Amino acid sequence: MNIRPLSLSALLLAASALAAGSAEANGQRGNDWSARPSLSPWSVSYPIEGLWNVNVELTNCDDDSVIMSFDAMGLFAAGGAFHDTNASNLRSPGFGVWRRIKGRDYEFAFRLFRFDAAGAYLGSQIVRHKLTLARDGDSYTSEGTAEFFDVDGEPTTVPPPGCSRSTATRFE
Repeated sequence: MNIRPLSLSALLLAASALAAGSAEANGQRGNDWSARPSLSPWSVSYPIEGLWNVNVELTNCDDDSVIMSFDAMGLFAAGGAFHDTNASNLRSPGFGVWRRIKGRDYEFAFRLFRFDAAGAYLGSQIVRHKLTLARDGDSYTSEGTAEFFDVDGEPTTVPPPGCSRSTATRFE
């Protein structure tokens, strides 16, 4: 008997067909936001991917009290790129990375550039968050820290390192 090994493409195509058939048999459509990546012959995608409306709360790291809150948008792109923006003219958009840790848990980090009211460059900021995606895949919560750097890239204590948390829903 002559048995040929299957190619990776053939295996992925078969897995995709089985998953689609199973979802249809259970009355589900192709937008199952489980914590597993979706497989297709062309890509692997994760439920976190997409554009999000985000409410950010800057908090006191010692007592968790809210200092201020604002709206932002976050984009989790395929392949692990992350983009963040908000309405402040005192900072640039943020660019960074994200990755899945396990199940519905992810982490992301991004860097932005800070400016004073006159537009002078003050330095940069790096934000790092751990995120948990809701079971339905339509919202998440996250919390993390911010580090500040001066114009030479050295850590600075003005402003002091900070904490933040966020809640988000999918942009539609």
